[in-house]
Amino acid sequence: QGRQVKDKMEIVSRVVNEQPRVLRDAEQVLKLAHFLGLASVSEQLAVREHLARAMLSGTVGVGGEAMLLSEGEAEVKELMKAGRASIWDLAWKLAQTQTVAVEQRRRLAAYAMAHCPGSELETVRSGWKELGREQRLGPQVCA
Repeated sequence: QGRQVKDKMEIVSRVVNEQPRVLRDAEQVLKLAHFLGLASVSEQLAVREHLARAMLSGTVGVGGEAMLLSEGEAEVKELMKAGRASIWDLAWKLAQTQTVAVEQRRRLAAYAMAHCPGSELETVRSGWKELGREQRLGPQVCA
């Protein structure tokens, strides 16, 4: 059946969407993608982006949300290092997450600001400034 599917990314998407437990082992999904022929750097980054989006979607079963948030954050950081502009929205989503340290949230917001479409720039810039204020004054003062 896998040979009949022209878009190999579709197989990866199906696996992730139909069996969300695989999100707990991203390396196995990356190996599957490689086995399917998605081996180039850009294809592997696309698979990582798909995984990060799934991890941060908030539709995971009982007890897995915190772990997947952490894994999703790690994937986003790797994608940021690779300069993947299309993940600006994931960086912005994490920047708004209270469980992430303020300094890291500010870096995430800066990345989002650098890569977001013009229509979102003012919103992201405002959030980035607020995080800077929170970083200087502490979260209790800004609340």
